[in-house]
Amino acid sequence: MSQLQSIQVFADSGADDVVNGARLNSHVNDATLLNGAVIDQVERTVPNAADTLLLGDSTEPDTGTPLKVQVQNLLLQSQRDGSQRWGGTAGGTNTLTVTTAPASTGAYVSGETVRFRMGAAPNSGACTLNVDGRGAVNLYNAGSVALVAGDLLANAVVEATYDGTEFQVVSLAIPTKYLTSYQVAEKLRADTQQYATATGTTTGSTTAYQIAPLDSSGAASFTALYDGMVVRFKANIPNAGATTLSVNGNGTPALVGPSGAALSAAQIVTGQIVEAVYDLANTRFMVVSQLSATWQYISALTNSPAVMSSTNSGATAFAHGLGVVPTRVRVTLVQTNATAQNGYNQNDEVTIESLSDGSYPVYAVTADATNITLTRSPTDTVKLLPKAGSSGTHAAVDVSAGVDTPNFYWKLKVYASL
Repeated sequence: MSQLQSIQVFADSGADDVVNGARLNSHVNDATLLNGAVIDQVERTVPNAADTLLLGDSTEPDTGTPLKVQVQNLLLQSQRDGSQRWGGTAGGTNTLTVTTAPASTGAYVSGETVRFRMGAAPNSGACTLNVDGRGAVNLYNAGSVALVAGDLLANAVVEATYDGTEFQVVSLAIPTKYLTSYQVAEKLRADTQQYATATGTTTGSTTAYQIAPLDSSGAASFTALYDGMVVRFKANIPNAGATTLSVNGNGTPALVGPSGAALSAAQIVTGQIVEAVYDLANTRFMVVSQLSATWQYISALTNSPAVMSSTNSGATAFAHGLGVVPTRVRVTLVQTNATAQNGYNQNDEVTIESLSDGSYPVYAVTADATNITLTRSPTDTVKLLPKAGSSGTHAAVDVSAGVDTPNFYWKLKVYASL
């Protein structure tokens, strides 16, 4: 069998635009049209249903001569087979059925395309498509993504192409009001269908937010998580540390900061609107909105650069775990002794910029993607101005003994964030 490429007209007495069906059939030698229909060599004088499907409505009975066929209709059908076909208004809402004319037969063929019109209601979930009764297969969005409620609008004209496994929607008339810059990668929907108030809970130092955005029909907006999907939620509680986000019950992926680092406590506060994008490759949501200004890394109290007397220099490294160079670093000395010094009480903190040897800074601070490193200069004195509001002469006091062994009245504390 071969595709019909051309037609040679055989004159038939008394007709201007018809051909002798039997002679044509013999000439094309059982040619097969792309939709699987066959022009056979059986001469008939009475048309049957197969003739109508193949040749349109132009057949006519004639007891005196073989079956007559209009040439232009045969050419038209040859051009249409395997190309774009109109299926009218689809039956069903999610289980869609369409019928083309003439109807196609056999298995679906890769590249086969059909157009149809949705009925008076939009789809309310995942869809299948059955063309000419040849079997229902999945109807997916572009990229083999299952459709969700509202993807196919009422009365919209849809064009779908079979990819060898399922039909994919390749063209859809969407009113401008439904278009957003965020959902092109996975589906088109109204922004309100990406938003919900969270019902978060905290266990220990881990917070789990759950949101359930709904579409216009009241169904879950997301039946799966897709790369690039955007969600927004209003936090009902602050996060206590590492955080997860569940959207419409689709797992509990981590909710991380813009750099990919785990969130630290209070980076999300009660009532805050959070916008996050799903990162499929790393199975996580990444916050893209402004986080609360808080420190993502806070060290434990640590002795001043190790084993160091007032005449030796030393360095102490703090592994911050952020994965990139922090943009904010704060280093303090914390008064740990119950005995007040120069007006400072226990647990008071002083930034190291407040310390000097009388002329130059005592500590140097450097940071990279792994550590914050403090280096103390070889100085005999570490001088500290008195605490504001304290009595005395307000002169700098030597607290060297407090930051050296064995006293350790003051200890280091390091903060960092992106």
